[in-house]
Amino acid sequence: MIIGASFIGSECAASLKMHYKDAVNITVVNGEACPFERTLGAKIGEFYQKEHSDNGVTIINKVFIKSANASEDDEKRVKSVSLSDG
Repeated sequence: MIIGASFIGSECAASLKMHYKDAVNITVVNGEACPFERTLGAKIGEFYQKEHSDNGVTIINKVFIKSANASEDDEKRVKSVSLSDG
């Protein structure tokens, strides 16, 4: 899961999907109605969302991270996240 669908989040999603192809599912959580809504506008954001979707990346809009829960191992990885509607 990638948090944020602006420049860095979108680039990470695209790069990971290109590298791992169908071996992993990529999901982006976005607080806005569409990617880049505030920076580039809804029309461009909708275009980018379609491009991601066409390439196998899922974007969930109008959702915020409520909490992130750490795993029990020494790696301090995120085990799960709780989402809330925006």
